[in-house]
Amino acid sequence: MRALLWKEWREKRLLVVLAPVASILGFVVSLVQSPHYLDRACSDGLVVASLMWPVFALLIGAGMMANERDRGTHPFLLSQPIPRSRLWLAKLTAQIAVLCIGMLISVGVCAGMSAFLAPQAVLMRDSSDMRLSAFLTVNFFAGAVLVSSFSARPLITIAGGLLVGLLMALLEVGMLLGLAGVLFLTLSIRHIGDIAVVCTMASLSAVFAVFALGLSRALILSDEVGRTNWLTRWS
Repeated sequence: MRALLWKEWREKRLLVVLAPVASILGFVVSLVQSPHYLDRACSDGLVVASLMWPVFALLIGAGMMANERDRGTHPFLLSQPIPRSRLWLAKLTAQIAVLCIGMLISVGVCAGMSAFLAPQAVLMRDSSDMRLSAFLTVNFFAGAVLVSSFSARPLITIAGGLLVGLLMALLEVGMLLGLAGVLFLTLSIRHIGDIAVVCTMASLSAVFAVFALGLSRALILSDEVGRTNWLTRWS
């Protein structure tokens, strides 16, 4: 099992630098445009990094099982004398670990630049972008993992995960609009309105993630090596 975890880390480790590099590029671009505003450049770097989190999650989730099928190692992996539930859990754990490490490093890079270059800077002036990116990250990752459970082509998996994640995001927005009447009553107390929005979005994203990951696990457990179903033929 440790060999499988190491394999997953070795294959995904280059993606860990994706978000930190994006944050540095965002900082540099903002600094070039406004060279006298280091605090703004640091904040912009964090915003760019957070916008990369959903893309990062989509790429990682899409490669969970689709890469195995694309390389032809899928039958070998599922034929190992290890319960498939443990294989699925090990691969999922590795993907989540890589995703979290990348996100933490990106935040650490931005915090480090702010501490050394602009100690008085407020790194997060408005946390709404961060919250939106976090919810999209959960949706895209869960959607990509679900599609990866039956797709054999990484590009189709990425497109499918993007579509599923966006549909879920639209559904969440629609449900929030349905609660607009309730939220309108609390707008006079801004913090209550913010808490209601965050709790609603977090709950919906969590429910979708549990459903998508549970369905992914069920598909892997029922997958028959060497046999294709209508899902794998379509993908």
